[in-house]
Amino acid sequence: MFDGVALGSDWYLAGSRDVNAEIWRSSDQGLTWAMVLSLAPAGDGSFLRFFWIASLDGRLYAQAYVCWDPPKRGWAQPAAWELVDGVWRERPGILVPGGGWGWKPYTVAGRVVFHGWGHDRTGSLFSFDGTRTIEIAAKVRDHTVDSEGRLWIVTADRRVMVSSDLATWDERSSGIGGPQSPTAIGLLGDTVVLADADARLWTSLQPSPRHE
Repeated sequence: MFDGVALGSDWYLAGSRDVNAEIWRSSDQGLTWAMVLSLAPAGDGSFLRFFWIASLDGRLYAQAYVCWDPPKRGWAQPAAWELVDGVWRERPGILVPGGGWGWKPYTVAGRVVFHGWGHDRTGSLFSFDGTRTIEIAAKVRDHTVDSEGRLWIVTADRRVMVSSDLATWDERSSGIGGPQSPTAIGLLGDTVVLADADARLWTSLQPSPRHE
């Protein structure tokens, strides 16, 4: 499984089994699980994955991604799915063609925010309002959300930015020591923490010791 979300008292996990993309639900806090949505590939050697699932305004949203081994480009992606009043139904795609498989969704300012690629890749950050998807930032390495619901990002050129409305950004890069090529951002209370590819953590202080 790649992602999970709660809706009311139900828990949902999104991922895959064999070549199929699947979503599972638990109504007893994880004691038992039932598969509620399964999508099969076209039989052309591809396989499907649900890399993310998100909730917005009482609905769930997910979109499978067509994968190949080795990777290929230029194929059509499947439709997205939404859960409305307990029923899964197809809807127009949420992912942007060529923009990635979707990763690490958060709900910020009444929209779902997700990275195009994630997993140590530079890409665009998108927001989805239940109808359409737009790009809100480019060359983003990672993102997170604080306890006040604000979105924090770190870019490929090591800029740390924060936004509460997804339209205006406040740069918070000053005073943060760290790598020239950050891979991740996190928060410890009010302290911004960056990570690099050598498994080191950086704040305004010195980098933490490297763990082999």
